[in-house]
Amino acid sequence: MGYRSVAPQRPPHGTANTTADVDPSTSVLAHSVGWRSRGSPSGGTLVEERHRGPRTEPDSRRRSAGVDTRLRAGGRLPRSVRPRPDEPGHAHLLFEEGLRLFSEGDLAAAESCWMRAIEAHPALTEAWSNIGKAREADGRLREAADSYRRAISDGVGDPQEAWFHLGNVQDALGEHAAAAQAYEQALRIAPTMFQAWNNLGNAHAALDQIEEAIASYRRAAEIRPDSFEVWFNLGNVLSDIGRPGDSVRAYRRALALRADQAEVWFRLGFDQAALGNHDEAIEAYTEACRLAPGDAEAWYNLGSAYLDRGDAEHAEQAMRAAVALRPDDHESWNNLGNALVRQARAGEAAECFRRAIGVRPEYHPAWSNLGSVLEESGDLEGSVEAHLHAVDLAPARGTTLLGASSVLARLHRESEAVDLVDRALEAQPALRDLLPGFPELGKVVRHPRVRARLQGPSS
Repeated sequence: MGYRSVAPQRPPHGTANTTADVDPSTSVLAHSVGWRSRGSPSGGTLVEERHRGPRTEPDSRRRSAGVDTRLRAGGRLPRSVRPRPDEPGHAHLLFEEGLRLFSEGDLAAAESCWMRAIEAHPALTEAWSNIGKAREADGRLREAADSYRRAISDGVGDPQEAWFHLGNVQDALGEHAAAAQAYEQALRIAPTMFQAWNNLGNAHAALDQIEEAIASYRRAAEIRPDSFEVWFNLGNVLSDIGRPGDSVRAYRRALALRADQAEVWFRLGFDQAALGNHDEAIEAYTEACRLAPGDAEAWYNLGSAYLDRGDAEHAEQAMRAAVALRPDDHESWNNLGNALVRQARAGEAAECFRRAIGVRPEYHPAWSNLGSVLEESGDLEGSVEAHLHAVDLAPARGTTLLGASSVLARLHRESEAVDLVDRALEAQPALRDLLPGFPELGKVVRHPRVRARLQGPSS
């Protein structure tokens, strides 16, 4: 997940940088693919769910990929300096002219003025720091790093500032270990510089030094408790390591400072859902959708939260919004189908599952779900075809095997059903507890091969 830094950039993965200025069922199974959470590598995890009705596999929460929310303190603007007694007047005028040009966006001209100021008065080391800021703003990061190093080596008057900016540039270049060292240098000089603590946390997070990142963010929060970016970053890293209770508290602190941030509401909803707080998750996702109505992931997760709470009608509304925004999202079509199943609208649900398959033919949950609704509608041949397709795609998934075996048994294809039940129990021995809910498998369960499997160890 992302962290944030107050800066022009929004770096990758999890941190933000701040700117210096700132019941087992009696008959059926269902499987849910988890909520989506921004940045999840898999886009969803399978979570078993049991309920009466067609055996469907809804997708639950997930993280959307590619959203960078790390806040990094991008840095302060070039600063003016007082003329020194030994400083030629024209050097100071050039220095000040560079500031004006920078403020107008003429970076090349500003850099030229500062270079001329240095030629006129080499002791004007602040000019090197300002040149670094111009080069950084222009995307010339390695040249910017050289400028900050020159300012430090020449004895710039505020070396913590140059170290801080050097750290920002190295972080942007992906040199996180070097960035951490630069921020630490800045903090040796200015230990209460909260932006450096925040960005040091980002660097630690990028290096998977999680405890160090948490400690850095907490130190930044002690110094500057009114920093939105610090609380957001702390929430992100705590969420990433599976501490949703702590991350929820951090996100609430961030929202108390800036309640208009849809991304924070989204992440708050994600972790509330992880805690099983469905009402709170719905509240957070609803706010995320209000603030960012074009965010398909927020609508998807809102629908998933409604499914978790058992509110199929509102889940349908949210999932319809998700597919309208992203019609090529197979998981949203699958969950929309699941919401319709729960409203006994099997025909419409089947079409949704087919839409999911059309988008992603190898998506086995939609094949299983299609098989389930076709079974409910009496189309056993179509059902078994869909179920067996799911088995081909997920040959080791016990619940998929069990669902297919149920339909095979109803078609009196006992030998095939025996094979699939045996494979299901081998893959997931705990499924034996569900067999009493499948009366159609009675003859299959009595088969010697399955009896032998049932008499073996349960795990």
